[in-house]
Amino acid sequence: MSETLQATDVTVSDAHLLDRTAAAVREAGSALRERFGEVVPYQTRDELMSALAANDDTALGILRPRLTSLRPDAGWVEDELDGGALPPGEWWVVDPAEGNVNHLHALPEWAVTATLVRDNQPVLTVVHLPLTGETYTALTGAGAHLDGRPLHVSRAADLGLSIVATSQARPDEDENVGSPEHCSSPRPADGSPTPRAAPGPRRAPASWPPHPASTPRPSPPSHADRTPLHPHTRQGTTPS
Repeated sequence: MSETLQATDVTVSDAHLLDRTAAAVREAGSALRERFGEVVPYQTRDELMSALAANDDTALGILRPRLTSLRPDAGWVEDELDGGALPPGEWWVVDPAEGNVNHLHALPEWAVTATLVRDNQPVLTVVHLPLTGETYTALTGAGAHLDGRPLHVSRAADLGLSIVATSQARPDEDENVGSPEHCSSPRPADGSPTPRAAPGPRRAPASWPPHPASTPRPSPPSHADRTPLHPHTRQGTTPS
């Protein structure tokens, strides 16, 4: 079989896998939406961690069996603070409740995400916002989409007329973390889960995150034009 035909076969297979992944992520989002509403009270850190774990477990109870059935041999990464290169093979990089603290405080900036990484290269990603019903998807070589509509980079040509968003470093990160050369993927200015650099009204044309060069993270796949993948979020929210 020619290399061209092999590549085409993989693309078709991954496109089908993206659809199945999106269905699983939406299902998990629906389960979290049922838990959303009133502010969840907590008085101690242990109570907070228990409430966060309850949300994670709710989503993972759906995501893990669904995604495992799609790729039985793939590993799992579900700790959002993990960094560095992954071992060879396929890995699901999942945040079952991005913006989990926001969810507990009845703030709308939260999402469910899943990315498939193959040999340290992102293959596909899904970001679903249950409260708006929006689903952002991206497939390597096929671009990024919002509910099936192609996304494109901002047409803004003058940074002086634009918003460029970044986020804060963690306490253990040094002064080099925020420099653009250490950035890997768009993130929000407030540290909340859904990055701001998606095109369209109320979106920031550009952003970068402060991630250390020593702990690279896989960026969500995008088109050759580096299409931003994610929706606008509000300033002032609490990171998970």
